[in-house]
Amino acid sequence: ICTLLSLWMLSPHERDVVLAKQSLEIGDNQYIALVEIYVGRKPRQMLLMKQTYLARFKRHLDYDIASSEPKSPYQK
Repeated sequence: ICTLLSLWMLSPHERDVVLAKQSLEIGDNQYIALVEIYVGRKPRQMLLMKQTYLARFKRHLDYDIASSEPKSPYQK
């Protein structure tokens, strides 16, 4: 419950950043959270999210996504 409350208290772009990072760390082979974020956000929101990701984790979101290895080649 604490995790859900902490996510609820974040702004939408910060919440997307946390969910994207968790999806990459867990190795979610479907990358459902990343697909939802990239499909459902406007370019301006994506830019804000990428800036937040860089500020929070000192890494580029695009590089982390590109360096993740899906189990199937068609997923890449």
